[in-house]
Amino acid sequence: MTFETRAVAFLDILGFKDLIKKVEANEQEACRQFNAFITVVNAFVSFDNKSLSTLMPKNVQPKYIFVSDSIILSAPLQENGYDGLVAVTLKAIQLTHKLLEFGLSIRGGIAVGNVLHEPANIFGSAFSEAIDLEKKANYPRILLSDNAASHLDRANQFTTPLKELPLWINDEQQRIVNTFNPYYINGTEQHGRIESAFNQYRIYISENLNKYECDLRIKAKWNWLAKSFNKALLDHGIGVNPIDLPPNKGEITIGNRPLD
Repeated sequence: MTFETRAVAFLDILGFKDLIKKVEANEQEACRQFNAFITVVNAFVSFDNKSLSTLMPKNVQPKYIFVSDSIILSAPLQENGYDGLVAVTLKAIQLTHKLLEFGLSIRGGIAVGNVLHEPANIFGSAFSEAIDLEKKANYPRILLSDNAASHLDRANQFTTPLKELPLWINDEQQRIVNTFNPYYINGTEQHGRIESAFNQYRIYISENLNKYECDLRIKAKWNWLAKSFNKALLDHGIGVNPIDLPPNKGEITIGNRPLD
């Protein structure tokens, strides 16, 4: 057993517990959604590494563990010119877009450090740190550890500095994954695919803002997601109407984690 220096992400799927309760109650729409979700995620985990790069050697591709409402992935931090923080971040963005299509969002953490990643289990200080970051994230965002942020500032993938890649942004003086980056949506070569996806996200987020109008803890989560959505529209020039958020609604904050 050999520990390696790896980038590791711990991702929690928000809204999954409610979906499972509906499946257990045999609600037909929930069962249909759950079956489609499992099929897509299993396929995504099994073979979608090719979307990172057709030339990426197998030993530097991310490894996965998918357990209930959690997805764990890791990759060697630096090997053969490839950077594991880039690989793990790209997969996290792709997963975020894929899960948004099912009305689910992601909260998580990414760390770098010692990891032993076996087929059915994972150990190491970096994995523990990624779990702790997920607990601190509060909103549907993916936080980077201090070590991951430092690596981002100084490392390259081949000759490209990581800090020049549009994979991370700053939020409340913290580095987070740019999960609404539209260029990692599957099928972007299709005309109108980005706008179609963002229109779907808009409906999903707006419905939840209305659904949890009276529950400020949950509402805060959707407000944060709505503001991130609107910022992505502006940053990337996406032709979709922003979500209407009056100032008093857009500033809801919480002291504790929102409910899942």
